[in-house]
Amino acid sequence: MKMNLKNSIILFTFCLFIHIKGYGQIKFDFAADEHDFGVIEEGVIASCTLTFTNAGKDTILLSEANRDVRPGCGCTVAEFSKDPITPGGKGFVKPVYNSQGRIGPFHKTITVSQKGTPYVILTIKGIVVKKEEKTTTALPKKFAVLSIDKKEYNFGKIKKGTNASVKLVLKNSGKDTLKLKTFQSACNCIQYKILNQKDNSEIKYILPGKTVFLEILYQPQNPGVLTDSKTNDKVIFFTNDLKYPKLEISLSSELAEN
Repeated sequence: MKMNLKNSIILFTFCLFIHIKGYGQIKFDFAADEHDFGVIEEGVIASCTLTFTNAGKDTILLSEANRDVRPGCGCTVAEFSKDPITPGGKGFVKPVYNSQGRIGPFHKTITVSQKGTPYVILTIKGIVVKKEEKTTTALPKKFAVLSIDKKEYNFGKIKKGTNASVKLVLKNSGKDTLKLKTFQSACNCIQYKILNQKDNSEIKYILPGKTVFLEILYQPQNPGVLTDSKTNDKVIFFTNDLKYPKLEISLSSELAEN
């Protein structure tokens, strides 16, 4: 009886050692674990390729049968490396999102794991808009024309849980009033104001020939640990500029501990 108990303890300890040892042999090192598609038209099949390095000591072999790569919903599928990936080798996961019938912001995840490793969560996001119908209608004689000094901005380091802001220079060089009708972002972490350049008072629209500040308020969400606290988000403004009705601005930052 005592020998059986002793043998059971030894066997359990050995199995636990093997499990823990194997647990640390698989390590996915993704170059980026998030992708923002920005604006896509309804019906587009959107895809991106997220690459990783096998940073562990064991070979990675992703399998459909074991559900090693698992999209979070039926609207997303994922292609991935099927060949063995030895330590130091490269692999990929390719999320594919079907936007048909899904107008509005989306935020989807794909879980990647193998052999009991800590799972990795990949994220894709963006905004689906209704497909624009082509028209041959001539432009009116008076219409708004939008221009902006920057379409990309890096805030640098931001303390977690705090807001950051930037003032971009927005100009209406057209002959009609420019209006920002609405805006969307997949992260829901962005707000904005239109400000008079002289006194920073808030205004609702931009008169012909006028230049204003577009103040963007940004509170980035905490990303996955794989991106080293780097954030990348996009905001899309829908305007009455007939030639360019969508203004897309990319924002990035690096989150810092308080």
